[in-house]
Amino acid sequence: MKDICEICGEKFEKINNKKTCSPRCGKELRKKYLKEKFNQKRYLNNYYLDNLKGKRVLTSEQIEENRKRNRNNYRRKKGLPIEE
Repeated sequence: MKDICEICGEKFEKINNKKTCSPRCGKELRKKYLKEKFNQKRYLNNYYLDNLKGKRVLTSEQIEENRKRNRNNYRRKKGLPIEE
């Protein structure tokens, strides 16, 4: 049975549960999977830990505002021009 590789898109002979055509593509698929899994797990852990501790979960806009405020505070202390 022919199947299509999830990484490069080539057709290959599927054996058992293979999703890639070569070991090189298999490594790429593992990297992609582990990166997604790690980011998802880290996000979920932070989200649940913050909720358990009663902390407020920030949105991306709030995080960006905090970063800008912190940057401006640093610049103010060092005497550098402040971003608007």
